[in-house]
Amino acid sequence: MINPETNMIPEIDRDKCNGCKICVKACPGKCIFLDSEDIAYIEADYCENCGICAYENPHLCPEEAIKLPWDKWQRNLQ
Repeated sequence: MINPETNMIPEIDRDKCNGCKICVKACPGKCIFLDSEDIAYIEADYCENCGICAYENPHLCPEEAIKLPWDKWQRNLQ
């Protein structure tokens, strides 16, 4: 499980998301929604930082649209 103190909120690539809702259904915190264009987005205030949506990639997201921002996290450690 991801430590919430690291602020590792997954990122969704809008260009890759096909609106399949797999991530919406899989999210235990129920913080992933579809916008008016049927593109997934994460309500960061409710994200539990569990990483299920990103760690299960590419198996969870068929388009590999969700990733953890490791590069931002590593810069914060420096």
